[in-house]
Amino acid sequence: LIVFASDQHAPYNDKRLHELFLEFLREHKPHEIILGGDLIDMPTVSRHINQPGWAASVQQGVDAGYLLCRDIREAAPKAVIKMLEGNHDIRLKTALLKDLKDLYGVGAAIDNPEDERVAALSLTRLLRLDELKIDLITDPEALSRYETAKIEICPGLTAIHGLVATRGAGRSVVK
Repeated sequence: LIVFASDQHAPYNDKRLHELFLEFLREHKPHEIILGGDLIDMPTVSRHINQPGWAASVQQGVDAGYLLCRDIREAAPKAVIKMLEGNHDIRLKTALLKDLKDLYGVGAAIDNPEDERVAALSLTRLLRLDELKIDLITDPEALSRYETAKIEICPGLTAIHGLVATRGAGRSVVK
């Protein structure tokens, strides 16, 4: 059983829907869970204008996103969990590349140059994905693009966050 969930947009996620999703995971015990992108929202580092007093901070999104991931891991402790980057998830990466490119990729000091360095300001580090045993699927060659991060579920079926966005509830999904 493979479960696909997407577009939680933490901290704006529907709390009741999340609880129902966790119940589903506990009951059905999926083998794999794919988080399809936009786990966190990060409106304050978006190219869009924010409404004062309404837009959640990056930290609020990170904290809420971590709790979502932790809840999912606890509800499905044996499942393989993979997370695709969505256009909202890459907002921090894009902001760093645009405004603070020398900080992009900076991580804690390592003893051995062959050790893998995890960027301090990355989804992996901020959401503690390694600790939760959640694999982040990204395209490191693309840097600021999310549309190339994908997972082949089986021949002929690939999970991808998506390239098409239209106005109106549910219309992007239809496309």
